[in-house]
Amino acid sequence: MSDQTPAEAEFEQAWADERYTRAVLPAVDVNRILRERYVSAEPVDLDRAGIWDMEVRKAGNPGAFIPYVISEP
Repeated sequence: MSDQTPAEAEFEQAWADERYTRAVLPAVDVNRILRERYVSAEPVDLDRAGIWDMEVRKAGNPGAFIPYVISEP
């Protein structure tokens, strides 16, 4: 028995079907981009887990992390 939800199973099925387009982005050196474009008080070195955590937090409370992108209705 699968632990997948119906939505997850449908996604996996669609992903495996080569008739659909997959978006595969090139690898990006996130730490290099951060060093080139941002100034921080201390050196920052992110890994995949750190970036994922940041995106989850941003999605949960966008006003705290990207207030210039959202506005109150």
